[in-house]
Amino acid sequence: NRIDSLCRAVTSVLNQDISSIQIGIVDDSDNDLTKKIIQLLGHIPSILIIRNKEKHGASIARNLGVSSSKGKYITFLDDDDIYLPGRLQRLLTKIALEKYIFVSSGRFYEEGDFNNIIIGSQQLQGDICLSDILNSNDIDIGFMVRRDMFTSLGGFDTSLTNLEDWD
Repeated sequence: NRIDSLCRAVTSVLNQDISSIQIGIVDDSDNDLTKKIIQLLGHIPSILIIRNKEKHGASIARNLGVSSSKGKYITFLDDDDIYLPGRLQRLLTKIALEKYIFVSSGRFYEEGDFNNIIIGSQQLQGDICLSDILNSNDIDIGFMVRRDMFTSLGGFDTSLTNLEDWD
């Protein structure tokens, strides 16, 4: 139900330096907003709009987006977030090494349309392992993972109402 912030999020993806990209937008709102989304964004061939008509929630919406996608790699972006320029190319470069199960970049928070930038104080840097994140979730939801790896693990746990990305 935050269609007002959706355009900014999608524009940040379209402005990435990637030649071939598919954007899946999952309309997980209580009211069908697909027509409004099309009016807002217009017709862009690389965008797939998926309406979730079933039970709502972040895990369900994300899993639905992944099951509708065709790419080798997937990443996630909430409608109130953005990607900085070059982010996806840097993640693709790292994950293509096939050394990692997933890759993630740091996150920051902006206030007042970037008048103030706050860097997450607990963020982990460099290579991490499971024991590093057992007690605190310092991985951004915008992590990138191979689609086949994500689906082989069963996707996000749909019984969780929050912290599904940590799980």
